[in-house]
Amino acid sequence: TTQRTRFEEMFAAQLDSDEAVGFPSGRSALAALLTVNGVNPGDEVLVTGFTCDAVAQAIVAIGATPRWVDIDVQTLAMDPAQAEKAVNASTRAIIVQHSFGIPARTEQFQEIVERHSLALIEDCCLALGSNQVDGSMIGTGQYDAFWSFEVTKTISAGWGGVALIKDRDRASEIRKIRDGAGTRGRIYS
Repeated sequence: TTQRTRFEEMFAAQLDSDEAVGFPSGRSALAALLTVNGVNPGDEVLVTGFTCDAVAQAIVAIGATPRWVDIDVQTLAMDPAQAEKAVNASTRAIIVQHSFGIPARTEQFQEIVERHSLALIEDCCLALGSNQVDGSMIGTGQYDAFWSFEVTKTISAGWGGVALIKDRDRASEIRKIRDGAGTRGRIYS
């Protein structure tokens, strides 16, 4: 096995998950997750207004449009009530960011995505090792999640990222996206 495969296996085991896929960056992991979750050019993705530009860059790189949603001042994450108001016919996904290790209200977003048939992706770039209110580790629930290892993140390798996939078929698909990106894999386009 390669170093990347060993890392993926170790990361997945640490987070009690079956499938982790390494990427050159967190933004490329997010772009691939959006793609395998059915986000297409012209679609909208709800994203918190309190995030880094890499999240918007990943959305734009696949031809989708970020739609900014205000934060909940208690969690510094997207406000679920504002997200509900922002959903429209073009919305395909919500990216829930857990900021500074503070868990977002994921259970409230679960209701929204189920009601509107949307994908939910957890941005765990600033929360590696942090727990949800119920004690479970952030990013280990029923939704796909991603982490970045960029220099300002919880664990820094300078660059790099990983996606945690909840479905083996989509894990195979996301690996094909990663492996086919070539030299453009860092930003995925």
